[in-house]
Amino acid sequence: MKQAVEGTLGLPVHYVVVIDLDGFSDLVDALGGVTIRITEPIPIGSGGGLLEPGLRRLDGYEALWYARSRTDLRERRVGCSPSWVPLRRATGRRSR
Repeated sequence: MKQAVEGTLGLPVHYVVVIDLDGFSDLVDALGGVTIRITEPIPIGSGGGLLEPGLRRLDGYEALWYARSRTDLRERRVGCSPSWVPLRRATGRRSR
């Protein structure tokens, strides 16, 4: 796991913390959200809500739905969940 994270972020990893889905949401909220360019509508929640296309600032709840989505098949070539590609890009780092 350490090597995968180092390769994805292009940064050395000295410590690892494992979080669950609630922890992911809380982490995004603690960071003040993440800015993501959404390319197509993504359903969120059971109430029929959508993340609309465009440059969006997502809170933890929305980022979790985004991260779990599998809507953008063009990004599958990078070898990870397609929704993680923009999340990686939001860190300002490129894959090696």
